[in-house]
Amino acid sequence: MGSHSRFSPSATDREFDCPASFLLNEGLPNPSGPDAKHGTAAHYIGRLCLEKGVDTDHYAGCRVAVSDSNDERFVTDNRPPTEEEMVFEVDDEMVESVQRYVDWCRELPGEHFVEVKVEHTDWCPDVDEYGDKLDPQFGSSDHVACIPAGTGMYDESTIVITDLKYGRGVKVFAKGNKQGTKYGLGTWKKFNWIYDFKRFVIRIAQPRLGHFDVWEGPIEELLQYGEEIKERLTLVFADDPPFGPSEKACRFCRVVGCKAQRDFLYQQAVVSIDNETGEVTADPRLMTDDELLEAWRLVPLLEIHANRIRAAVHQGLMGDHEIGELYLVESTTTRQWDKPQEELQEELRKAGIPLTEQWKKTFISPADAEKLLPRHHRHGGARVTQKERAAIIAKLAKKPAGYPVIAEPGDKRKRYVKPEIDLDGLDDL
Repeated sequence: MGSHSRFSPSATDREFDCPASFLLNEGLPNPSGPDAKHGTAAHYIGRLCLEKGVDTDHYAGCRVAVSDSNDERFVTDNRPPTEEEMVFEVDDEMVESVQRYVDWCRELPGEHFVEVKVEHTDWCPDVDEYGDKLDPQFGSSDHVACIPAGTGMYDESTIVITDLKYGRGVKVFAKGNKQGTKYGLGTWKKFNWIYDFKRFVIRIAQPRLGHFDVWEGPIEELLQYGEEIKERLTLVFADDPPFGPSEKACRFCRVVGCKAQRDFLYQQAVVSIDNETGEVTADPRLMTDDELLEAWRLVPLLEIHANRIRAAVHQGLMGDHEIGELYLVESTTTRQWDKPQEELQEELRKAGIPLTEQWKKTFISPADAEKLLPRHHRHGGARVTQKERAAIIAKLAKKPAGYPVIAEPGDKRKRYVKPEIDLDGLDDL
């Protein structure tokens, strides 16, 4: 059995639209950015809650360290984060958002599986580019419910796949979702001998957007769609695999400067990109309704291209290259508590905030604590100024350094300074 699945369910949309991208992406580095790592932290909390039968507020205030190896763990005083890890607090938003996903899963009857590993080899190409039999291909589904016929409202035996999407940038829909389809097919293969499934349900939970989408149908529809996916993916090993620039294909493609995408955008009359300046020259106010609709559907591709320009500039500035007058500043952050919770509770109590007011669903934030501090001293009635209240909180909280972001001259934010590398001990390596 191969140690790595070449056909990851999460990459199926890209490979389906653009078969040529499969081999072009293999071997390229694939570091995940802050948003992806934030989502990984949220998935970690969701998994623990479903496995242990607790609610998300059980982990409120905890910090989760995420690395590119997806080896998530909690940060403690005895286990501080490493340089390779990014740390995320289980804040109010994560507590509330992930709980909505957890509740949605828990309301289902039947037998539940969390992070279940399923095989989807039957819906991948039969052989690789060398003509050899493809190794078994696996993926892990966030949550699976196998529901026997006659259980609750389910008249027929049903697979329910629930996929958590923590991002709030682009809505993900359930109908025709190829990643969810792969999980459903793998679950059917793993458990059908027990349940004899008749129906499937694919669900997308995107709680930060308030988006909970469902696609359901007879199991034959899922199996037929699986064959369509397999037929298309077989093209990845063709002698001349086709390109297919699209929002889904290009958003997560690691090939920078793809000629197929560039040519596609230049060929669109409704965009009218100037060959010399690269500027979009078509005025949307002069477009017909059909042209405007066509242009609208190209916006995601243009945004992908713009984001890659930003990434190239960011990478250059991080590498100490001068790019005009651009420079890096620290992104804006919010204060975080910098003391153990027991110490915080006692210090805030002494400052005039009763223990009963220190908790909402989770422990109050530094900003909320500053608002709750008494406006007058207990004895003498002297007024406590805003500056004095801020000073009290400053002893208990701090602002973490922000991420480096690109800025133009005149930006008032703090200049970003790269941390110095400790070279001690390198001679001994």
